[in-house]
Amino acid sequence: MTEALLLENTKLKSDIESLKNQVESLTRLLVTMKREKFGKKSEKLVENESQRSLLFLLSEEDQTILNEAETFAQSLKDDDIEVKPYKRKKKKNKISDLPIDETIIMDIPDADKKCSTHGIYFPQISKKEVIKIEYTPAVRKVIKLVYPIYGVCSEFCDLKPHIVPNHEVLPNTVASPSLLTNLIVSKY
Repeated sequence: MTEALLLENTKLKSDIESLKNQVESLTRLLVTMKREKFGKKSEKLVENESQRSLLFLLSEEDQTILNEAETFAQSLKDDDIEVKPYKRKKKKNKISDLPIDETIIMDIPDADKKCSTHGIYFPQISKKEVIKIEYTPAVRKVIKLVYPIYGVCSEFCDLKPHIVPNHEVLPNTVASPSLLTNLIVSKY
């Protein structure tokens, strides 16, 4: 009789162990499926055998709260929620707020404004305005440089539009040679 009980006991222990393994594999499968549905698919989870899952530590109350939260998240996912897009604040251009101390028109000579083929003056089609900051010790001056751009004299003229050459040290900046020199001297 005791041998039969011992045999039945070992059989039941092996059945319990196999059922535990089956429950553990099913919970892993459930967690993986939830991660694929609700989490980022690019995340890779490296399972560490020594680290247990937190789902086993939850009580029944916590499990019901977790299930309620999941159903609530699913209901929110089904509803269309309108979110206003974020609009960036435009930066104020502080240089344009400075008063201009001097305006210099950087023009080409009159002889270059005349078409050598037709003898007609080129029309001014636009102008490029550049603001530079000139600095001498204790004096800051804002200078506006105006570069006129001249077009062709007629539609039959083969010449290209005349543009005044730009003599900037650093193109598309407000730094003049005096400001750059002062920066370099004060730095070193």
